[in-house]
Amino acid sequence: MIKSRQTPGVDLSCRVVAVGRKVVDISPGEGVFGRLSPVKPGSLAEYVIAPYEGIVVLPVSISPWLAGAAGTSPLVANQSIAPDFQAADKVFINGGSGGVESFAIQVAKALDCHVTVTCSTDKIGLCQSLGADEVIDYKKVDVMNALY
Repeated sequence: MIKSRQTPGVDLSCRVVAVGRKVVDISPGEGVFGRLSPVKPGSLAEYVIAPYEGIVVLPVSISPWLAGAAGTSPLVANQSIAPDFQAADKVFINGGSGGVESFAIQVAKALDCHVTVTCSTDKIGLCQSLGADEVIDYKKVDVMNALY
């Protein structure tokens, strides 16, 4: 449980306002992204103090919106899939277009698993582009019947 007056949030994507005196490769005004400790004041604030080790300069080719989700979602996806699945296993991912789930599709495919996902009609192309072998449109099909 979050204590009173503790700011939640671990992922961040922001513009640097100031740096410590030992920091030489990040400058004020640059975009950065990264991950904060889950047990310290979080990223859902107007200003944060981030440790150097948890921050990377944002390449101009990457959207700050995408970078903001790059800290925790891939880690959770990998920890959820990689230890328990191997090549040829069948993996079902409910809500394949979500933050963690979109990374989970890619992790499972990297392990050569067969991936089935659910998503809404407008997200089918996204899930297929991420590698889903089968996509169930939960708006048009009864998911339980499609799985069994």
